[in-house]
Amino acid sequence: MSLILFLCCLMIIEPILSNYISFFSYLDEIITIFMLFSYILKSTNSLRNTGRVSYKSIIFLLSYLCFIFFGLIGNYIYGFQSSKIAIFKDILAISKFIICYLYAKSCTKFLSDNSLNIGMSFLRFLTLIMFICLLIHFIPSVNIFTTGEYRYNIKVYRFLFSHPTFMVASCVAMTALFLHFGKKSDYIFIFLLQLIILSGMRTKGIVIFSVLIAIILLKKLNKIFDRKSFKVISFITVLMVLITILLMIDSKINETFKYGLLAARPALYIVSGRLFVDCFPLGSGFGSFASSISGEYYSNVYSFYGIQNVIGLTSDKYNYMADTYWPYILGQFGLIGTIIYLYILFIIFKYFIQNIKDKNYTVLYILAYILFTSVVETIFTNVTIILMGLILILMTVNSCNLKNFQEDNLKVYTDE
Repeated sequence: MSLILFLCCLMIIEPILSNYISFFSYLDEIITIFMLFSYILKSTNSLRNTGRVSYKSIIFLLSYLCFIFFGLIGNYIYGFQSSKIAIFKDILAISKFIICYLYAKSCTKFLSDNSLNIGMSFLRFLTLIMFICLLIHFIPSVNIFTTGEYRYNIKVYRFLFSHPTFMVASCVAMTALFLHFGKKSDYIFIFLLQLIILSGMRTKGIVIFSVLIAIILLKKLNKIFDRKSFKVISFITVLMVLITILLMIDSKINETFKYGLLAARPALYIVSGRLFVDCFPLGSGFGSFASSISGEYYSNVYSFYGIQNVIGLTSDKYNYMADTYWPYILGQFGLIGTIIYLYILFIIFKYFIQNIKDKNYTVLYILAYILFTSVVETIFTNVTIILMGLILILMTVNSCNLKNFQEDNLKVYTDE
């Protein structure tokens, strides 16, 4: 588990490191492959020792294999993506979160106090550095830590990240780690991280800040009210947060979609609907639509539907292709693939929520960020999902081992 904590810390600063050393841009794929082989090795040993596999595990693996199979059938029938490398890369990309889940189920080691202290000390140091740089950033003549962009007349902060999006993701990850593993004194670092998140001036940052406030509020109210009253208050609080989020993003949605096929994000949504109908019930297949891979190995979908000249969707500049996630699922995998994929996500989310008993509100915080961010970027296939997945693995294994440790102690105590 010390390795997983080290990888978490490394992934938090990976977007900074990859700006200077290209090797780090492949770190999420390397970690994914490592976790896959580790899971296969542990599962093989377990099968050899016990001679059995759980029914639920078989159903999950079969669902995953069916998802891959139907995606490949889409590639074979429609032929929008001819590159085998692109298809392989896309399969690996969409498997990242699934592999995190499988690896979490196979982990059994404790997280030692020493490695946890080192990891948390690093996060405290990084938070302080980022906050000091934020204060310097607001000096009018200083333009080191900014994109040069202004939102609501406020200079956008990005620290040393290439984009504020990556900074927000790393700060959310650090917030989650402080919430779950930190001490009471670490709330000051959580507060500083929220200021840094808001200074990135991203909608996702404002949304996840609202979610955190709601979680802290519910946590406090849980100690005051009885169970029945708390359920009513929880419902009202969650409803208010959802209304706030909807009001916040309503104008953004209207602004985005008024351009139709002339702008990247609405074009991706519109064409995904057309692919969903035209390729029913399968979809266009792996590496063919709404991902950076479909731009790197330029897919025929874009010219077929006449969006090859849209800014950010061209063969030489495809930086907007990863601006949203669900068109990627709907367009590439159709009705059958979408249903299977949603089932897979349901199983994964359910597992993490049920198995992280200690401070499980942290899981809701992470999952809320993942779900909202999936509306505006391909989070389930990019570097951020490995970071969030590693944190969920840490919390899951730590929670399960703590539960087993407590049960063993109770057994010893009753035997005596």
